[in-house]
Amino acid sequence: MTNFFKSNKYACITSAIVLVVMILTLFCLRLGVADNGYLTPRLVSMGLYDAEGASGTGYYSGGFGVADKTFNAKPSDLVYNFVKLFFPKDTVVPTALPALIYMIFAVWGVFMLVKALTSDMKGNNILLCALIVLIVADTGYVSYFNTPYECGAAIAYFIPMIGALFMAIRYEKLRDIIIFAIFGILFAGTMPQSGAIGIFVALFAFYLVFNQKKILNKIFFAICGVLVVISSIFALNIMTDGDKYNSVFYGVASSDNPACSAVLSDLKIIGKDELCGKAYFEPEVQEFITSPEFDGVMRNVTPATVAKMYTKNTQHAKNMLKMASKSRFLSKKLN
Repeated sequence: MTNFFKSNKYACITSAIVLVVMILTLFCLRLGVADNGYLTPRLVSMGLYDAEGASGTGYYSGGFGVADKTFNAKPSDLVYNFVKLFFPKDTVVPTALPALIYMIFAVWGVFMLVKALTSDMKGNNILLCALIVLIVADTGYVSYFNTPYECGAAIAYFIPMIGALFMAIRYEKLRDIIIFAIFGILFAGTMPQSGAIGIFVALFAFYLVFNQKKILNKIFFAICGVLVVISSIFALNIMTDGDKYNSVFYGVASSDNPACSAVLSDLKIIGKDELCGKAYFEPEVQEFITSPEFDGVMRNVTPATVAKMYTKNTQHAKNMLKMASKSRFLSKKLN
């Protein structure tokens, strides 16, 4: 044990600090993320329901009821559905259990990442470790582990994916390539945003094929790249009603875009200008989303068409990025 710590002291210390911060955030302070109106449809998609009245504009409670026992293998739902298997129908699933699994993934990823990066950087190890702690242990991100949102799963998969990738580059072991492949597939398939990043991850995997000495490693990196691309394509084709609405009326055609009417016209969305800038949970928005006309009105909204609108409205795209860079996630203690 002493020899293990000596050879991995930076990885052990950094992982321990991240672990302590995450335990305080998730289980002691019990920080969560505000419901933006997407909580109920998200829970329904996983066979769960709001057991303690957290939906609306409030913050998450400590658990969610089991509506059915079906298992959904979607990467974004995997952990919650796994935990759900151990609870009878109509019982409450504690939010702490999925959060614990996410935390284990994240801390393991930090250990791998620091172990790989501190091997040849003796002069900058402390600075590097401090930077990793500041990024990974940010409570704004960690608090997503206490929610069923896709973001929590994406963050929990991303960290070990990157850690295993650097381990595979550093040590060229097949074990690390397999871990990288597993978490790469899960991350890429979690949601459209991670699917877009997954394409670049796959391209890097293909690049690494030519930098491996062992034939078996080359084969596995190539297979990994193909599987990540497939997972990314799957995720990029998923847009929920909430995604469609937010990407248009709260995104590219939000009220602070002077050209919002023109954007709606380009998307062939007629007579809905009054919704620009309105939040998903507002009554008129919910009425529109649940109405029979929604699918027809929003039929032209896809990730590709939304991206095209941003390229045509570059100033608004810059403003949105600027707002995102300045904003912080609002955290609050769970009930």
